[in-house]
Amino acid sequence: MLGLKSDLVNSRISVLIRIHCYTDLGLLEEAVASVAVQDYADLEIVLLAQNASEAELQTLHHILRRLFLEQHPGGSVQIHNLKVDPPKDSRSALLNLGLKTATGAFLAFLDFDDLLKVGAYTSLVQSLGKSQAVLAAGGATVVYSSKVNGQWKLGKEISPFSWGQGLADLFKENFIPIHSFVLNRSLIDENDLFFDESLVLCEDYDFLLRLAAKYRFDFSLLKSNFAIYRAREDGSNTNPSFSLNPSSKERALLAAANAAITYRKSELVSKMSPAMRASLEKTSKKVLIGPRAKIGDFLKRFPQLKERLGSLARKVGIKERKF
Repeated sequence: MLGLKSDLVNSRISVLIRIHCYTDLGLLEEAVASVAVQDYADLEIVLLAQNASEAELQTLHHILRRLFLEQHPGGSVQIHNLKVDPPKDSRSALLNLGLKTATGAFLAFLDFDDLLKVGAYTSLVQSLGKSQAVLAAGGATVVYSSKVNGQWKLGKEISPFSWGQGLADLFKENFIPIHSFVLNRSLIDENDLFFDESLVLCEDYDFLLRLAAKYRFDFSLLKSNFAIYRAREDGSNTNPSFSLNPSSKERALLAAANAAITYRKSELVSKMSPAMRASLEKTSKKVLIGPRAKIGDFLKRFPQLKERLGSLARKVGIKERKF
């Protein structure tokens, strides 16, 4: 295909891990360890750091050597440090740097605070081989975690993505977290492999939508949970979607990202064939998770009541909750 790289290692999975915060590297250690225990032999970690100091880079090298290279014989690593001045959210730029430097024909992504389950990559690559699709997606759960005595503890687990089943659902709402799929880049034009650097949220959803509008996805493993999205109860997640108490700034950023995604969807759908557009109309019913979700669904039907309750909560000093 046009723009296809010819120097890829055919069996290798390059796992792109981005990190910009170095105050709690215990999360990164757990993420790296979850890659090291995979039973897929040919793995490469491409660690993408933003504005790391020399001391921080040395620490990152040590983590990869101790928790990946020594535990996963045959693995390889790269570390790249993206300098951004003035500092800003460069999550998409980090991933684009990884796409340029990764040597594997297969691509996977993992944020420094999320986790994989054992066997994820072997199952996803095998499914790609059978389906000849460009992307195989597995299931994922969200686990709320909190820090206890200096250690992160996993707590309540929910399954907000389990409702999604296929392409129509993906165009309705994203149910495929960035670390729950593997791509076969040898089947994708390199010109299509990029993240929109104007987005600071939902950049992964935009990436999936653009690929799904052009290439075939394999959804056969959605019932198998391969990934854990860690939602931190202290509100320190970079993505506020699963924050228990998103700030007004976070809500504004999410609203702006959703508006950009809505525009992207309309743009992509307008270029589809009538038959493909018709297939997007048959979506699955999203299952609500827990009482808060049910309350949220009720309030969506009565926006004036929702606003009045929110206004009352602010007046009496109750912190607003996201529904």
